Amino acid sequence: MKRTYLGLFALLVLTAAPVCGAFAAEEKGAGVERAAQQKSETNTGSSDEKITDPVGQAKNEALHQKYASVMATLDTREVQHFAVVIVNYNLISTVKAVGEDVQGAVNGCAENNSEIAETVKQRFVKWKEVVAAPMAEAEANVNNMVLAQDYLSQTEFSNLFGLIEDVRRYNSSRFEKTPVTTPEACEFMLSKMDETQEHMVGMLKATLVSYPSAREKTQE
Repeated sequence: MKRTYLGLFALLVLTAAPVCGAFAAEEKGAGVERAAQQKSETNTGSSDEKITDPVGQAKNEALHQKYASVMATLDTREVQHFAVVIVNYNLISTVKAVGEDVQGAVNGCAENNSEIAETVKQRFVKWKEVVAAPMAEAEANVNNMVLAQDYLSQTEFSNLFGLIEDVRRYNSSRFEKTPVTTPEACEFMLSKMDETQEHMVGMLKATLVSYPSAREKTQE
């Protein structure tokens, strides 16, 4: 039982503030890379480089302490339920952050490349339409899980979600995003839209796992 508790706490720490700068494009070579990997490493402490920003460190530590203080009052089943809610919320938040970054990249491409502006805009419209349905399901699932428990009030969960968003936004702001403006970078971004769309849909579908199913997996 203790091992399960510690494992779930580690999982919450690893998903404390997922941040996705989805399309940071390098002007030289038009290489489009996902800044999320860098940022997740910094947020979770999995990188060899430690967080040096005292404000960011304080925000992350405050969130981790909040997780710990909540779980200290819960029994094993409640801890498992809490972990699923937080992990799912973080995945949803990550997808939204990616959408914002893609929107910014699309705007930059359209403003600087009139010959492909309409193509890029229309592809992003489709991207948003495809992601919208699983996003609605994922958000409804998290809302239902919050309503189905009695260890935290809805206001307390809302405040916790707000803290998560604050940490995510702050950590995201610490990373410079290179504008996607050259024709080469825009074409490369456009070629990756299918891939990122599928990845985002997959992340959202992962949040639809029911609490009983998640609990069974932790007991295997």
